[in-house]
Amino acid sequence: MKPFLFTVLCWSLLLGHSLFANSVVRFSSNVGEIDMELFDTEKPLTVANFLSYVNAGQYNQTFIHRSVPEFVIQGGGFGLSGNAVVSVPTNAAVPNEPGISNQRGTVAMAKLGDNPNSATSQWFINLKDNAAILDAQNGVFTVFGRVVGNGMAVADRIAAFPTYDATTQLGGSFSDLPLQSAALTINNLILFPAVRALPAGTLVREFDFSSGDQGFTSDFADLPVGYDPEFYNLVADHRNLPAELGVGKGLFISGINHSDDLWMFWKKKLTGLQPNTEYQVVLDVEMASNSAPGLVGVGGAPGESVYVKAGASQAEPLVAPDAQGQLRLTVDKGNQSTSGSAAAVLGNIAKENDDSDQYATLHRNNRSIQQSATTSADGSLWIFFGTDSGFEGTTSLFYTQATAVLTPKAKPSLTWNTPAAIGYGTAVGASQLNATANIAGNFTYTPVAGTVLLAGNHTLNVLFTPTDSGNYTTTSANVTLKVSDASAASSPPPSVGAPSSSGGTSQTEKAKKGKSSKKSKSTVGGSAKKSGAKKSKKK
Repeated sequence: MKPFLFTVLCWSLLLGHSLFANSVVRFSSNVGEIDMELFDTEKPLTVANFLSYVNAGQYNQTFIHRSVPEFVIQGGGFGLSGNAVVSVPTNAAVPNEPGISNQRGTVAMAKLGDNPNSATSQWFINLKDNAAILDAQNGVFTVFGRVVGNGMAVADRIAAFPTYDATTQLGGSFSDLPLQSAALTINNLILFPAVRALPAGTLVREFDFSSGDQGFTSDFADLPVGYDPEFYNLVADHRNLPAELGVGKGLFISGINHSDDLWMFWKKKLTGLQPNTEYQVVLDVEMASNSAPGLVGVGGAPGESVYVKAGASQAEPLVAPDAQGQLRLTVDKGNQSTSGSAAAVLGNIAKENDDSDQYATLHRNNRSIQQSATTSADGSLWIFFGTDSGFEGTTSLFYTQATAVLTPKAKPSLTWNTPAAIGYGTAVGASQLNATANIAGNFTYTPVAGTVLLAGNHTLNVLFTPTDSGNYTTTSANVTLKVSDASAASSPPPSVGAPSSSGGTSQTEKAKKGKSSKKSKSTVGGSAKKSGAKKSKKK
């Protein structure tokens, strides 16, 4: 790698922005999600190798088999088949691709000792700066990605579980097996039921507030028009963190709730997205609170009654007066413990197991909510986060990091052929309402089956709601249905050789024969169908 490219890459990692639209893989575990952004351009062979296991589903039902606190957590080597532990089938080893340092939060490949080109399926997450060890041995351990957002909080949680020597039961690779409790059971493993690559075009936007506000601006709502700022003591700025949080800065926001309602928030406009596109928006927020759990306050608890919310909207979240003389947010954030169409409740600001009045770090996210928003014509979208307070007192918070993982929703492929015309008085049925899609979902038709339409051309509409709403957007389609004219349907015009309305032979035909003919029996009608192997231990 050329020195210039390496320098630019390092800066891109430090700033949390991708030089390219890198692949993103989501590991869903029984203790939280970990998103990994891969370095497709810088480490093409290793990324292709890793994605081959992901896309083949070979990382599903795998588990973390090695945890060394203050070093690494390691997976990708073993999984479950029913109740049995099995080795992940491996492909050919991938050539080593050194060049990026093994810093905290990076993802690298494990390999056999003294064999730089032996990496197959096993990967690990660096829990700290391991450059002195892993950049100096076995040809350097190839870093091919990094954990983004609150993923490192999940990795640290995994590393905090006690480890057990399970070599007697499972073999030599399990001397540092993390378990949620001492019993060696499936439920106690750190398991990844699902691992998948997010759709192409997924973007990661990560903001570290240690050096600046990153373009975020603040505001306050749920206040009376013409309020006295000193009475509410509203403050928002970029300042030094309290000593207990370490060195650095963060976004500070504070205010006094005098009316059982106060919304304090930060917002930013994101650009460079696909225009007029619906995105699934995953928001991770790292913040710090000094509110102890279990306290009692006016209107509610100072921790449990202050709700953290985050959202996204095409329109800028502004503050404007309503008809009652109150300043309200112009997008729907919901009220206190209730989510709105543009924002979701992520939790509250109560610390866990900490009764002190010192600040402690909290991690909040909307990953279980399937939140989405549609970009504007210029490819922009607003994201925001804040607190909706029911506690009548002072709330003061720091925000230290925020991450948005933006995944464009694919449009399902709908097939709906123009149906054959139907006669006047015939109800619309399954033969007309027969759209199909390339994925699972539900169809809603307008008009509904059983509707009788007037003569003429009618537009039928179908709304398709995908079962996988996280990756696919709701889609609609129209077709035209022709209903025959009423008079034509009730009295078709006679024609030469056609049966008369009485069922006999036409007068024209009689005249041609030159003599009377016996009445012939004629049946007019028809039928209508209803449409109705164990591997050497790795580092």
